[in-house]
Amino acid sequence: MDPAPVAFSDDKFRRRFVVLHHEDREGVHYDLMIESGSALATWKLRHPPESGEQRCLRIGDHRRAYLDYEGPISGDRGRVTRHDEGWCTVREADAAVQHGSATSILMFEGRVLRGEYSLASSDSQGSEWLFCRVRT
Repeated sequence: MDPAPVAFSDDKFRRRFVVLHHEDREGVHYDLMIESGSALATWKLRHPPESGEQRCLRIGDHRRAYLDYEGPISGDRGRVTRHDEGWCTVREADAAVQHGSATSILMFEGRVLRGEYSLASSDSQGSEWLFCRVRT
């Protein structure tokens, strides 16, 4: 599934998020999933999101079932365990998706991921992003 453009509205509503520790044939990565309409907007991170600034990939939207799921992934695509979960609020959103860029400031309230983070696209296709802490 190709990633859909993400245009979080600056709506101040709390949304659920989850970070899944994903082990597959390629190794380990982390999936950051945030409620966006009827699906979960998803980014693939090489390191736990709280570990500092890092590049990430926007991957296809996932089913909302992953907010509560742990276990094997169908099609022999590995296994996921919950690294963190909680709520996030969009503090600011600049969604110029039609121009290939989007930036959101998100306030995370998880067990591990806490504080304000920036999530900004860094390429014209909207697949490469930068995730970094803004403040605690």
